[in-house]
Amino acid sequence: MAPRRPFNKPNQQIVDFLRDNCPFEWCAEGGHKLCTPATLDGVDEYAVRITSQHDGRDGLSFVGKVYHNGVAVMSVSNSGDGGPNYYEALKGQSFEVYRQNHADYKAVAQRAFGEGYEREDLLTEWLMDVDNLRIVRR
Repeated sequence: MAPRRPFNKPNQQIVDFLRDNCPFEWCAEGGHKLCTPATLDGVDEYAVRITSQHDGRDGLSFVGKVYHNGVAVMSVSNSGDGGPNYYEALKGQSFEVYRQNHADYKAVAQRAFGEGYEREDLLTEWLMDVDNLRIVRR
C-alpha cells in the first residue's frame, strides 16, 4: 500500500535544485558526484519514505521503505552509528523476491552514481532528500 502523501517524482528540476543547494564544500569540489545522480534512468521509478528517524551517535538513525513504481519492495534502516544502510525483505515477502528487488535497486544506483561501495546508500539518501522536498502540486 502506497503512503497517503504522494511521492515527489525525481526530475531534472529536482536534480538541479538539490545540487545547487548542496551544503558540502567537499562535495562541490568533487563535482557533486556523490549528491547528484548522473542519470535519472530508472531512478525516477523509485522513492524512499522514512517512517521514523532521530539523531544517532554518528549520523541519522531511521527506518523506512523503498518503493518501486509506488509499491513497497523492501525496508531500509540505519542505526545512526556511522555504518551503511541495512536493507531487508518486507514482512511476508520471500527472500528470492527481496534479493531480486535489491539487485535491481543496486543496478539503478550504480548507473546513477557509478561503480563503488554503498552506491545504493547514495541513492537512498538522495531519494530521502527528494521525498522531503515540499513541492506545490497544481
